Amino acid sequence: MNKFIWSVMLAGTTCAVQAADIAVHDTSLGKVYTDKESMTLYTFDKDGNGMSVCDAECSKNWPPLRVTEKMSPAIDGLEAIKRADGTQQWALNGKPLYRWAKDMKPGDTTGAGVKNVWQLARADETPVRLYSTKTGRILVNAENMTLYTFDKDQNGIPACYDDCAEKWPPVIVGASAKLTPPFSSTARRDGQRQLRYNNMPLYLWKQDRAPGDTTGDNVKNVWHIISITQ
Repeated sequence: MNKFIWSVMLAGTTCAVQAADIAVHDTSLGKVYTDKESMTLYTFDKDGNGMSVCDAECSKNWPPLRVTEKMSPAIDGLEAIKRADGTQQWALNGKPLYRWAKDMKPGDTTGAGVKNVWQLARADETPVRLYSTKTGRILVNAENMTLYTFDKDQNGIPACYDDCAEKWPPVIVGASAKLTPPFSSTARRDGQRQLRYNNMPLYLWKQDRAPGDTTGDNVKNVWHIISITQ
């Protein structure tokens, strides 16, 4: 059996990954876990801890990442769980892992945000998700609140402070947070790190009240949502 060992930076440590069923690859939304064919993996919000509720028709659209390699995994939080049919499936931090049948090629992330319950299995610490609206998918934070960019920011440097920042809170990440392109961070005046997407600092809008609200889009023609088309 062809086995491989490679290393990935995760949670501040270097871990030797010894499960040949799973790998890490770059996508347009950052590093994600993939299967051995480099197809993106996802998690399902409705799954319980270490338990998959995606079977029957669901599992046709979202094939589970089954355990085929009988090796002890060394990725932090990766474990084999048993499905209802008796087969084993890989889970990460208690969340079972799946493919999406409509992804056609490596790097596709079209399953992210489907019905707002399917999420990328991220291999970094970027605190973002995708959210599906009537007009398409947008970038949101971990609580599904819409993220915005500001036209007056230049060269990746935030220009929103004081009263502006009261209305448009910057998205703050830890100084040591593991981010992968197109995500990065930049220093604010107070020394905090602000999350960026494609070099654009990210903000929330105080008047958004519920997940998926986009009431800040085009405010004064300088604030914009981030549409994800791929």
